[in-house]
Amino acid sequence: MTRYLTPHRVALATGALAGVAALVLGFLDRPGPAVALLALAVLALTGLVVGQHREVVRARKAAEGTRREIEALRRTVPTAKQAGKVADRVEAMERRVLTALTTFQSEARAWNHSRGEEHAREAQAVKQLRSAVRAMTQDVDAAIQLHDLVEARDLIPLTGGWAIDTRSLHSLVSLVRTTRPRTVVELGAGTTTVWLGYLLERDGGRLVSVDHLQRYADATSQQVARHGLEAVVDLRVAPLAEVEVDDVTRPWYEPSALADVTAIDMLVVDGPPQRTADLARYPALPLLVDALADDAWVVLDDASRHDERETVRRWLEEIPGLTRVPTPADDLAVLRYQRPGASA
Repeated sequence: MTRYLTPHRVALATGALAGVAALVLGFLDRPGPAVALLALAVLALTGLVVGQHREVVRARKAAEGTRREIEALRRTVPTAKQAGKVADRVEAMERRVLTALTTFQSEARAWNHSRGEEHAREAQAVKQLRSAVRAMTQDVDAAIQLHDLVEARDLIPLTGGWAIDTRSLHSLVSLVRTTRPRTVVELGAGTTTVWLGYLLERDGGRLVSVDHLQRYADATSQQVARHGLEAVVDLRVAPLAEVEVDDVTRPWYEPSALADVTAIDMLVVDGPPQRTADLARYPALPLLVDALADDAWVVLDDASRHDERETVRRWLEEIPGLTRVPTPADDLAVLRYQRPGASA
């Protein structure tokens, strides 16, 4: 039977018994013990504040039953004088009981609200943790597949951080292996430069990679040399210059650095950095669309950021022949460009 004696039930029974005893002592004109037992009843009921709405409902029903019992007791009092005294005492006791129940209900609602917020935070934390674990698993799987695709001659630079993430790199590599571009232009040199260099070396293509900072270009150049990709990778320094696109001036790569490059089969946009300007990468397509091949691919990294989402939206709205292609990588936008009016 002990399994039925839960704390809630014990507290409820204590409160009910103390309340009944208080009423009986009140009718026997013993206010001291009656008040003490009434206090015990209130404490017992207050102890039920554990966020259980059902207990509040039961307490309301108990109060209603008590009220009916009090009315019945009033009708049994023999004299009007006694009835007046008892009625006053009972009404005072009834007010105290109802006040205690109201306080209990308010505290229960507040407790339920705070627990609800805590549960929501816990659920959100669990959701984020599961998402992080899933992403980590996918990154490991993508990294294993990537290194199976390329026989590197040296250690390849790490992904993540400032560099492209592993899943986005996997999607980019898969796209290059499928489309086999002959000329690729990369805006923002780094980890992808080495990977693209290996893929284009296999297919007989070439990579033109630009960066606006000499130190980053030098670091990438050293990696290219370590992997023996100098014949494939054309690394250029293009300082940021003021360019005008749609009557708005923004800092972007010095256009003359790419003036000799035409028939671009794939444009990989991973720069300039976000901090250089609002919509820092938007000028890429308006300025280079005429240099694209009639059937070309455009890849934008960091596509989950606000500026990059807005960049893609504007490109699709403003450039005829541009469509977005789904990709499993959330942080990579892949678009296909087919020049309007060009022969198939």
